[in-house]
Amino acid sequence: MYFAAMLVICARSAAAFSTALSPALSRVAGTTGPSASRARPALVRTPRASKAGSVQTTAVLSQLKPSSPAPGADEWGKRVAAVASPERPQLPRLTDAELAQLARGERVQRQTRQDRVGQGLVVLDVQADIATVISVLSDVERYPARIDTVRAARVVPGSKSATRCRAEFTLSRFLLKVSVELTLRRDANLLEFALDNAALQFPPPPFDEARGFWFVEPCAARGAGWSRVWLSSRVVCSPLLPPFVVDYAAARALPRATSWVRAVIEPLARRLQRVGAAPRARE
Repeated sequence: MYFAAMLVICARSAAAFSTALSPALSRVAGTTGPSASRARPALVRTPRASKAGSVQTTAVLSQLKPSSPAPGADEWGKRVAAVASPERPQLPRLTDAELAQLARGERVQRQTRQDRVGQGLVVLDVQADIATVISVLSDVERYPARIDTVRAARVVPGSKSATRCRAEFTLSRFLLKVSVELTLRRDANLLEFALDNAALQFPPPPFDEARGFWFVEPCAARGAGWSRVWLSSRVVCSPLLPPFVVDYAAARALPRATSWVRAVIEPLARRLQRVGAAPRARE
């Protein structure tokens, strides 16, 4: 969720700016003193994986939904046999240097901005089969336990079908509320997402448009049991956002949007391999 991470960073930047100005504003308003500030209520955090990626594999395994041969409205988050050779979306060609980064276990990251339009790309290799990766990415109701930025997640009742759903997320200590339209295309190993700006409680809305996708394919360079995961995102920022805030937020959002992927998925995949639960990819 690249744009979700950007939202949080934009909020933090705005809060830091406001904090820096508040003493001067208080002096002007004549409100400096103990009565000018109030204690913030404590937030109750959802238990989640640590930043180091320590995940109780058995607990994660117990949360993974069982496999099913026929995807339906309740199949989001379930392990379904993946397509071995999916039709690829439009993706850039990786350079030799970037391929070398992936071979060393590093993440490839690109970002560009032209005026108010920003694009981000992250590529990483994950030691897990495609079915496991897709099951975790599509299990949006368990994002709070897996992604540090997400405090709560809720699928809107009546919005879920075999391929589409609408989810509402609460993000960070600022408790930002966002609504996201998701499209799950299992025939293409693709999870698309788009921000519903009308439902965004962030005055003023920082994005005029935000959308992107996760794409998973076999990683031939790594061999069996590895997947290459692509995260591509595009945002059209509000003209009210200063360009330096957009660039700063984008640079920090890309790592945050993907830092949880290996930490959650790889221990789960190892556990599944030991119990022999990994399904064979469909030709």
